[in-house]
Amino acid sequence: MSNCCSSCASGHDCGSDFPSLLGAIQPQMGPVNVGDSFQFGFNTGYTSGPFNSADLAPMIEAAGYSYNTQSYLVSGYLNPFVTIEGNANVYWDSGVDFCNGILQILQQNGIPVDVASIQCRTFGTGGGSNLQLQGTPYPTSNQSQSVPQAPGGGCSWSQQSPTDWLACELGINPTTALIIGGVVGASLLLIILKR
Repeated sequence: MSNCCSSCASGHDCGSDFPSLLGAIQPQMGPVNVGDSFQFGFNTGYTSGPFNSADLAPMIEAAGYSYNTQSYLVSGYLNPFVTIEGNANVYWDSGVDFCNGILQILQQNGIPVDVASIQCRTFGTGGGSNLQLQGTPYPTSNQSQSVPQAPGGGCSWSQQSPTDWLACELGINPTTALIIGGVVGASLLLIILKR
């Protein structure tokens, strides 16, 4: 186990005890320097209760991991995708350890995290030699995404098909959105016909 964050005030274990649990985090992520920006996104899962996504940023800052931290809902209601972004507050030997630390904070505070959905990126801007994106690669147009988004990101009725828009708004894949839309439509038709 590495001593990745000797000055962290959080008391969280920084070691890579469970790197295989993280979604698309690259195991070879390099160090995270003080000031490097990061993004940590995840789905909460279908069984998560309501919570305020803005409350996540203060948790990460209070643990001593970051500053200038923001957290917000990107898309979805049934399976929300939430992003936390900011700047690293201390040096980390490995971006994987940094991402694991954020995951531990969230889990210890009872935040539901679908670990298979985690997207974690760091950007080397803190004066170190790592000046390029590392971590989860951004999706390209030829990669399929389980939750469709409009070209500019987010959900847009004018830029997406009705099925893709519904899937984006609910945070589910288009097939599930089509099934939900069909069930709701059939239910409404039955209600109208019974009157």
